[in-house]
Amino acid sequence: MRALTRLFTSREAMISAMGRKMLADRESVLDEAGVIGAPVRDALDVLVERYTALGQLWGVVYVEEDVPGVPELSQAADAVVERITAFVARGQREGLFRADIPATWRAWWAFLSPGRHGSTS
Repeated sequence: MRALTRLFTSREAMISAMGRKMLADRESVLDEAGVIGAPVRDALDVLVERYTALGQLWGVVYVEEDVPGVPELSQAADAVVERITAFVARGQREGLFRADIPATWRAWWAFLSPGRHGSTS
């Protein structure tokens, strides 16, 4: 605890720094996977390998009450959700993911929900 108080002036500053780092890591993996332009199967392979572990930290952004109070973190979190939802919708159009479930729900369940690492098929 002493180390944290030396690094951060307040709990809010610590949560903000954690949120920024976690969001930057998520964006980096989404970029590496190529969720916008790479073949869906190739992007999915990278996401399964690298992104899933980050899902355990997602609660920091969507559950921690101090983070939504930081507009740039809320906007960055919304951008992550939009990118993943667009990726899932593209996978549905290409037949890799089931299309009978809305892309927003599938994106949340497979990639965004803290601690959930179920099948994306």
